[in-house]
Amino acid sequence: AALATRAGATVIQATPTTWRMLIDAGWSGNAGLRVLSGGEAMSPTMARELLARAGEVWNVYGPTETTVWATAYRVRPESLEGERVPIGRPIAGVSCRIVDERGRLVPIGVPGELWIGGTGVGRGYRGRPELTAELFVDDAAAPHRRLYRTGDLVRRRRDGELDHLGRIDHQVKVRGHRIELGEVEAVLRSLPSVSDAVVAADGGVRLVGYVVPADPGSPPSPSDLRAALASQLPAYMIPSAYVWMEAFPLTSSRKVDRTALPRPEETAAATGTIAGVAARNETEALLVELWGRVLGVPDIGVHDNFFDVGGYSLLATRLFALVEQRTGRRVPVATLFRAPTIAELAATMHDDQQREAWTSLVPIRTDGSTRPFFYVSPYLISVLQLVHLGAAIRDDRALYGLQPQGLDGRRPAHQSIEEMAAHYIAELKTVQPHGPYEIGGHCAGAWVAFEMVRQLEANGDAVGRLILVDQGPPGVAPEPVHPLRYAMRRFRSYRRDGRLGHAVRWKLKLALERVGLRRLGREMARIEAQVREVHRLAFRSYRGGSIRQDIEFVCSAESIERGFPSWFARWADRTSGSFVVRDVGGTHANLLEVPWVHGLAAAMREVFREDAPRASRASSSAVDERV
Repeated sequence: AALATRAGATVIQATPTTWRMLIDAGWSGNAGLRVLSGGEAMSPTMARELLARAGEVWNVYGPTETTVWATAYRVRPESLEGERVPIGRPIAGVSCRIVDERGRLVPIGVPGELWIGGTGVGRGYRGRPELTAELFVDDAAAPHRRLYRTGDLVRRRRDGELDHLGRIDHQVKVRGHRIELGEVEAVLRSLPSVSDAVVAADGGVRLVGYVVPADPGSPPSPSDLRAALASQLPAYMIPSAYVWMEAFPLTSSRKVDRTALPRPEETAAATGTIAGVAARNETEALLVELWGRVLGVPDIGVHDNFFDVGGYSLLATRLFALVEQRTGRRVPVATLFRAPTIAELAATMHDDQQREAWTSLVPIRTDGSTRPFFYVSPYLISVLQLVHLGAAIRDDRALYGLQPQGLDGRRPAHQSIEEMAAHYIAELKTVQPHGPYEIGGHCAGAWVAFEMVRQLEANGDAVGRLILVDQGPPGVAPEPVHPLRYAMRRFRSYRRDGRLGHAVRWKLKLALERVGLRRLGREMARIEAQVREVHRLAFRSYRGGSIRQDIEFVCSAESIERGFPSWFARWADRTSGSFVVRDVGGTHANLLEVPWVHGLAAAMREVFREDAPRASRASSSAVDERV
């Protein structure tokens, strides 16, 4: 800093890490200085700080193999609206191609690997012909020239500028989800409370955020960071542990040394999750053991949130089966929404009065200033499947799940859909005494939601919206589909969309976990089977009626491929209002799983935004055409 000032420097080139060190050392810059920053991602926060200290700021990019910068971007204040600073356009003598895994050009806006050509491309690696042949490839358009495969993930914007999204080899798989670490880092760096950030995967079970706070004396809390990230990222991309750092360890080339980052349990910094408070009694110690066994995460703290450290519905069911096996106590799985930490769950298990409390209405997400949304659980089993929907819906709206009576093994299951709907209405009125009511139902839950609206209308209560998901009307059977023809159609669809491997892994995982659950929780499985049998008989006898309320219908891609739209369209005969269909991806069984749940949540947000009532009623043929 002193040398730059004393020499009257007009151009300085450095990595963002070095610029951060200069700024922290009190360097004030000068209006005649041209700043070049490269070698690492530049955050919007860093760009603003440099603009305040220099006349020009350029974000430059280029690997050593292309000698050396390949693109450049003049940073201006008005260009810092997003979460990342572009790397610009190719400089003179350089060409940039963004290609898929087969080397084919990708469209504008689609991420791909960056291949660089031009006069700067090097000859190769000295003494390493195999690596040279792998990364320096012939240009199909000009055979006498070569391209360098950078391994960087890049996207071309509509204005022609390039966005650097991270490294292809920084793609990680965490709990079955493929994640680009650069995407998460870019959003973290865009937060006002964050000066710099690095994200790493820890053992394939969690993401860890390493954060340099903008104000070291008052770092943001982990809950604040999670809340800020939740508005921009899906739940599976939000780090579950955080480590506050004064500076990141560096390599000899002044870049972040990811291999030297400390594990959360090795630092005294407040991670907010994993390195938390140890068990304080026998019940907490047992839960720590069982959580670690189910989640595969070591060193669980008693204040760690089950969902933040990788928990999901099937793992929760397995956890409570283990609890019943070890303690003899049956605790409703939905208790996790009220007591998601070990400390809270242990307190609930000690409290006999709490243990007896069981309701069909379960709060999934309680924040929000608009009318709450009441959602009947699919398959009429535990509402725990709604946890991802609560995180993905991203609307200023509370979400309550409705689950059937009888799952606690103490109260009898309802014998009819009408009884179940009346019970659910009484439950939701404890939260919202007066309408209009926002109601939805999924699979079998769609029939119960429909009956709830029918009863509310009969009682003179107002209904705001009714959202039905992937289920045809009662009393009407879908047209039969030949199993082999359907299987071939699904296979071609999965292979065309690149979903085949993912679908097979997901189905296998589901089957294995359900087998494990039945071995662990035989009593739970017995009670669930009893409830299912009562419900099966109730559904066979239900014929429903008609309503005045508009119906918003959401169907999965699988249902379209099975030829169900004509079956779904018969809902139009059950309402004097309108009937509108929205199709999303996924299958009937995985609509509430990540990543497919985000399509369902987007469709619901669209419904909530449409306040004006629809004037016309859609016909069956119109619905078929829309789907």
